[in-house]
Amino acid sequence: QWETLEDMSRYLASEEGVFYGACLSSISLGSDMEDSRWYCVEIGSPSLFLGDSDEYEKLTSVGERYLNAYREKAGLMLDRAGYQKEEADKEIENAYALEEELAGSILSTADTHQPDFIERIQNKVTLEELAELSPNYPLVEILKTMGFADSERINLSEPEWLARLNQLYTEENFQMIKSYLIVRTHMDYGR
Repeated sequence: QWETLEDMSRYLASEEGVFYGACLSSISLGSDMEDSRWYCVEIGSPSLFLGDSDEYEKLTSVGERYLNAYREKAGLMLDRAGYQKEEADKEIENAYALEEELAGSILSTADTHQPDFIERIQNKVTLEELAELSPNYPLVEILKTMGFADSERINLSEPEWLARLNQLYTEENFQMIKSYLIVRTHMDYGR
């Protein structure tokens, strides 16, 4: 049980949080897109409940279906976990509110179809630069737990997303972030 943002940060950077919990980022190891002879740590935004960041700006009929499915599945999974309906609804709305706040900084599906997309997502950084770019969200600590801290090639595909996440990752938004992690964890394990 997290009581403060510091508690949450410790959890997110712990082995339990990294390997079994939900996360506010997507971190993987793959071939370096600029030189496939090398592996590269890829850091980006998490997947969105509505699938496309544009849906948070202007909800389409497809987005409405995703939103209804999200609310239904999240409600079912929280019910199975013992949440009362009113409490579950509040967690679901808080989680969605965090995604609404982040969506404008996350690349859309339309962005991924642009000719310069691959070039746009190539933003090599060092661990030291990441520490400066992520002063609030414990990204460097998460990388250390994953065993990626000594990597020579780290790519931050969406710098605007990381900047926005760090603006939001405050004690003031603690409940919204906590709700997101609770809902996402229950949904991810309910597949």
